[in-house]
Parts: sequence; structure tokens; C-alpha cells
Amino acid sequence: MSVGGLRKQKVTMSIGVRKSVMETPQQTSGLETRPWTKEEDQKLFACKSKNRHLSWPEIAMLTELERSRKRCRERWEKHLEDKH
Repeated sequence: MSVGGLRKQKVTMSIGVRKSVMETPQQTSGLETRPWTKEEDQKLFACKSKNRHLSWPEIAMLTELERSRKRCRERWEKHLEDKH
């Protein structure tokens, strides 16, 4: 069940009681939104600078940042591309 971008999921607690929990799409995909570190920026910048011909899914895999292709592309376009 989806409520305003959140998905409601039944979770069985350790004592066997079922409880509804609201999760964001990032949490359900295993990719939580968190601030970018300088190391991540440097890794993304170096990878994209050397591999401009690759697609964003390929860049996301190469960097091994545990960030989605969308997050990598957005970070590049909004924060890193001008530095190149």
C-alpha cells in the first residue's frame, strides 16, 4: 500500500506482534538518502571525467558508491560538472 510516496509494510516484531511501518522508497531499495562526502565526490568526479562516454548506470557501478544512477547523475549535474 502506498501513501504519499511512502509504502506501508507489515513487519513481524521479535515477540510475534505484527506492526505497520512506513518506509521511504530509498529505504526499501536499500539506498538511503544521506549527505555526500568529499571522498564520494572525488570518486564520482574522477570516474565520470575519465569515462564521459559511459551511461549513468555504468558510472554508478564503476564508482561502487552504493548510490543510484539517478543520485550520481544529479550530483554530477548540480555540483560537480562545473568544476570539470
